[in-house]
Amino acid sequence: MPNIAISALPVAASQAGADVLPIVQATTSTTKQLSVTNLFTSPTLVTPALGTVASGNISACTSTSMVMVTPVLGTPSSGTVTNLTGTASININGTVGATTPAAGAFTTLSATGLVTASGATNGFVTDATNGLALFSSDPANYNISRSATTVQIKSAGTTAISIGGITILGIASTGLAVTGTMTSTGSLGYATGAGGAVTQITSRTTGVTLNKTSGAITLFSAAGTTTAATFTVTNSTVAATDVIILNQKSGTDLYDLMVTAVAAGSFNITFRTTGGTTTETPVFNFAVIKAVAA
Repeated sequence: MPNIAISALPVAASQAGADVLPIVQATTSTTKQLSVTNLFTSPTLVTPALGTVASGNISACTSTSMVMVTPVLGTPSSGTVTNLTGTASININGTVGATTPAAGAFTTLSATGLVTASGATNGFVTDATNGLALFSSDPANYNISRSATTVQIKSAGTTAISIGGITILGIASTGLAVTGTMTSTGSLGYATGAGGAVTQITSRTTGVTLNKTSGAITLFSAAGTTTAATFTVTNSTVAATDVIILNQKSGTDLYDLMVTAVAAGSFNITFRTTGGTTTETPVFNFAVIKAVAA
């Protein structure tokens, strides 16, 4: 039989169990024949070494000796993180949360800066360390509270300071109202703008008008006399229960000064010299002290 290469043999379209294959046994280096039946009888299968999967998807794995390696998550540039149960460090540059957050409650809320909250009808700023809170049940009115002291700030009306629920100070466009005793270690009185000046004309009994809570009245030039004379000061700041303080500012002669009538919108000044008859224009100062009869 001539030598023919295996690749040159005719191709079998099918095989039977009795068909034979040439083999070379490794132990004896002898060429022998092996039937197809014997080739597939009792083969020995070896468990493959799976190794370590670097990446990809694993499915239908039945091995009991697979070693799972914790993956390196890295830093996601964007996206949604869900079901995160481990310990992670997340650096966020951008907006946290939904555009419209759902309603909820905080057990503890802390910050290194200002903490604010607002709604349709209320809001607050709070500092628990110092016991300070600014809160509102009305968008136009705010309360600043610390311990028993509360300052109520209103957009209109009176701003009040209360201690222990008792209002001790009220501030309004019409003035300042104090409940209790007011003391000062400095000056107490009217500031610039509260006063004015007026000069009497025609005679020393001619009335003058000065709608200020304090001021100076220059008398008409005439000779002094011990006979009393009276003139009216029309003043819209005066109430019938007010007290008028009056004294002599200047003049050569000394004058006795008296407030002889106080009414709503006016008061009367009665004066005379202690004996002098100098012709001059003395100046009298006055101040209105607000008072009540009840």
